Amino acid sequence: REECGSGSGRGETVRIVNASLMVKANLLVGMLGVMALLGSGYSSVNMLMVNQRYSDLLNGSVAAADYVGRANRAISDIVTSMYQNAAASSPEQIQAAAMLRTTSRSNFNKYIDAAAKALPAKEAELRAIRSSLVKLFLETCGSVMERLVSPDHGQVAAAVGDMLKSCTPAIEKTQATAVRFNALLLKDVRAESQANSAYSWLSIGFAAGGTLLAVLVVMAVGIRFMSRTVSQPLRRLLALM
Repeated sequence: REECGSGSGRGETVRIVNASLMVKANLLVGMLGVMALLGSGYSSVNMLMVNQRYSDLLNGSVAAADYVGRANRAISDIVTSMYQNAAASSPEQIQAAAMLRTTSRSNFNKYIDAAAKALPAKEAELRAIRSSLVKLFLETCGSVMERLVSPDHGQVAAAVGDMLKSCTPAIEKTQATAVRFNALLLKDVRAESQANSAYSWLSIGFAAGGTLLAVLVVMAVGIRFMSRTVSQPLRRLLALM
């Protein structure tokens, strides 16, 4: 009976040891899983941040650069309409040139406003570009526009001379200002894009390195833990047996 009782006790002990070993193994696997989840979560959060930064860049600086480019095209159309007026030989051609000029001015204002809305930090500079063109039409180019649509060929010829002397160079100066603004804006876009790329690689490095370090720490702790709680008791048990 004592032997049976002793055997029964040993069976209980073996079952307890086996259960403890499974729990310990599962604990280590669970710790590795938690580390992997933390690394994955860190990477996901950083990728979401990078994605948001690129989204802000596209909807901000890139969109503003596109709108300023369209505004520059509208300025070119204004100059084209003036030359069309100068070369017009019929009322229909004069009217078509005037309509192109009106549409181009409207488009210019629309695109500058859209650029300012996309990039509020540069709104003052964009408003200044718009104001300079408005001022040109009120002062330097106003009388030229009126005489270009005149039926008097003498007035048209004089208007063409003033257009080439003062109006067109002033408009081209405004256009050059917009071009310089766009060049600086695109330079900032490239710099921001490079910074985002560097941040992405840095995040990947931190995530990979951190996960690897965590796995190595867990493995070292696990080996030490299993050695003290499993290997050593088994060696003592084998010695007793």
